[in-house]
Amino acid sequence: MTTVTISGGGQTITTTVAAMVAAADRLPPTRAGARAPARTSNPTSPRRSQPMAGPDTTEDKGSIAAQELRLFVERVERLREEIKGLNDDVSEVYKEMKGRGYDIKIVKKLLTIRQKKKGEHEEESLILETYMSALGMI
Repeated sequence: MTTVTISGGGQTITTTVAAMVAAADRLPPTRAGARAPARTSNPTSPRRSQPMAGPDTTEDKGSIAAQELRLFVERVERLREEIKGLNDDVSEVYKEMKGRGYDIKIVKKLLTIRQKKKGEHEEESLILETYMSALGMI
């Protein structure tokens, strides 16, 4: 039985190749509605889909797991790039607002309040007022 050890972010995970393949088979379809790209037995050439050898070859399962891991890592990297682009866009909006005289610190608080459920902000405000009163701040 082939085991795979993955380390990163201060954590180490050890699992079997069979468990990784089984987990991949349970993944939902991608955003476009298609399953992940076809698995190949050669992780260095992901675009050429090759038929897998018999199901009992441990080496092929290791290659499949390596390719699958690489695909997951690449997906996360693409998503991080998208997030970075969106964060840059948000920063530009804040700069534009600041240029027009808005207080960005207050706008960020306003955005935080708008994300909360109805009544949650009012409850927090009452508790804050009670604490401030207890400390003689108001």
